[in-house]
Amino acid sequence: MLAPDPQAESGAEPLLAVTRALEVLEWLAQAPEGLAFPALRQRLGTNQGAAFKILATLERSGWLFRSEDTGRYLLTYKLSNLGLTRLSRSRLLQIAQPALRNLAEASGELVRLAVVERDSITWVLALAGANRQQHTLQIVPGNKLRIGLNTHAAGKAWLSCLPWPEAWALLQAQGLERRTPHSLVTEAALRADLEAAAARGFATSFEENELSIGAIAVPILAPGLDGVPGCVGSVSVAAPTGRMDRATLEAQAPAAMECARGLGAAWPLNLEG
Repeated sequence: MLAPDPQAESGAEPLLAVTRALEVLEWLAQAPEGLAFPALRQRLGTNQGAAFKILATLERSGWLFRSEDTGRYLLTYKLSNLGLTRLSRSRLLQIAQPALRNLAEASGELVRLAVVERDSITWVLALAGANRQQHTLQIVPGNKLRIGLNTHAAGKAWLSCLPWPEAWALLQAQGLERRTPHSLVTEAALRADLEAAAARGFATSFEENELSIGAIAVPILAPGLDGVPGCVGSVSVAAPTGRMDRATLEAQAPAAMECARGLGAAWPLNLEG
């Protein structure tokens, strides 16, 4: 008997219970202090019994737990451990760590690696230089550090490698959030910014996502299975604007570009490897 063809089944109706369970995980990832049962039941839009079954199943499977002190549901580390296992097996951690360390030591600031996965980009590693008084490799907590495509240099570096219609569709899908008075939220402004980033080879965000913080990001280009180079991630350097003005921050671009070139040349062809 032949196994089901995922492509042929792609039009199948999604299982509602699975969809709701995944939504619970996403909501809890956005809530570091957890969510109470009434709030989760309201978001699920279902009755109390069905909501309890979903939460109980996830709890028994080790994806979440209920705090005895607050009664709120919180994520366990099982989900992040799966991501770490995937990254470790792909050799990405071993490749990226020394490159990020060198850039962090050279700049003295916070250096981060973001990885493109289908229609999103996610921070996965961070290393802080001497100015941040922190020298150990970290996993970036994605529940607090969502990459805004219109406000973060990391997101704009990726979008600068895409045709404008595709980039604009991604921006619209995420939503154009005005995080600060400097955030770019119009089509014309964002298109001009991404075209400038593509021309110079790096993207910028100067107080666009958070006041008093600036960043540059360089896209990481690596060949795909078809041999055609594409953006697989980005390397960024972020610093307080009081310590690095725009010119000083942009002066970190050559070192960041060199780091991105090295990562692109050694990038695992198949992250499942």
